Amino acid sequence: MPRTKRPRPQVGESSNPPQRQEQQPQNQSYPTDDFLSASHELAFPNFYSRPIVTGRRVNLPLQYDALLVSKLEAMGWLNLINLPQKVYPRLVSLFYVHLRVTQEDDGNFTLLSYVKGKGMQFDIPTLASIIGVDVGDENIHFQTEAELANIVGNATDVYTTICQNRFIGTSLQARHLKPYLRILHRWIVENVTPKKGHHDAVPYFNAYLLYCFEVGHKLDLCYIIMKEMILANQGQFTGRSLLLGALLTKIFKHFRVRLVDKMEIKIHSPITQYTVTRAGVASNLMGSVNVSEDSEDEVPPDDAPEHPPANVMPSTEQPPYWTEFMAMEEQRYNQCVQWEQQMANQVNSLGTQFDTFATAQNSLIQQFGEFHVDIERRHEVANNRIDRIEHRVNDIYHHYFPPPPPPPDNDC
Repeated sequence: MPRTKRPRPQVGESSNPPQRQEQQPQNQSYPTDDFLSASHELAFPNFYSRPIVTGRRVNLPLQYDALLVSKLEAMGWLNLINLPQKVYPRLVSLFYVHLRVTQEDDGNFTLLSYVKGKGMQFDIPTLASIIGVDVGDENIHFQTEAELANIVGNATDVYTTICQNRFIGTSLQARHLKPYLRILHRWIVENVTPKKGHHDAVPYFNAYLLYCFEVGHKLDLCYIIMKEMILANQGQFTGRSLLLGALLTKIFKHFRVRLVDKMEIKIHSPITQYTVTRAGVASNLMGSVNVSEDSEDEVPPDDAPEHPPANVMPSTEQPPYWTEFMAMEEQRYNQCVQWEQQMANQVNSLGTQFDTFATAQNSLIQQFGEFHVDIERRHEVANNRIDRIEHRVNDIYHHYFPPPPPPPDNDC
């Protein structure tokens, strides 16, 4: 077959026009299912490359309800622990690249976004209805210590309320908190004011949240979440993480965004008893709920000498890595015991089902034997009746048709 020569492109014409059109999204017609405008499409790669803080579910034993569940219930935030286990990274990026805010005359605001052809618009009451939480008494959100002092009057009151010892410094850490507040702090930095990386530092606003939990002051959770979303959207030039991935899945479902055939990631690591162990010494957490506050004259752990005197007996306390290892081993052992119990229950269930089957089989065999005996008996009765009929027929035949007399004897 002769080869056809491709026509040479004219001056100023691309030799591959389709690829050039893909590189120039402004030539497309907008809006599309993915983007409302060319500027959104151009900004999307920056959002899609940023990490996502998914959030974490809660799976704690009942004995830890006093540390977390009961406090969230008192605040009206309990339903936020029931997060979906799937996150859709591309849809999360599309949500934030289209996110914008509309201010209301009364000071309230509304968030608007666009995902896969669905326009989404929600304010504080709407988001509260989606999550299933209460609308709080007060809308507060800040980032600096000066704002904290302006709200409470004296930041020292906050530190005194939430810290186990007197705190003097500029960088509040999780180890400074009262033991029973550390797991609550971990939940806050995962699901309310998320951050990527380590969770040792306690920001000023998180310290205020812990203070509100202690004094029973209810804040509006949805207002805080919407403010955090706005900050994540404004951080497009700083590479700030995209927040609340699992919660956005619940919002997508509410607005009927199509989730089928979308790339997903699953959250396999809930907040468990192991997280409590990592947050502090687990054996002290339960007892510290009702322990009175330490004396102000006591030296905080950070100010204690690093090396004990030579004449002091070494501490018998296990190192942290050993405590963590033992907690992991205990969790594995409990899982093995639970698995063995499940296997034993299944074996017992199979044994019961087998006994039921054997009983049914024996009943069928017995019924078949009785049926066989009955058939044989009926066959015998039928044969007897046939024999009697044949005998009677012969008698009648011989009566009406007697046999001929014997021939005469010729010898006579």
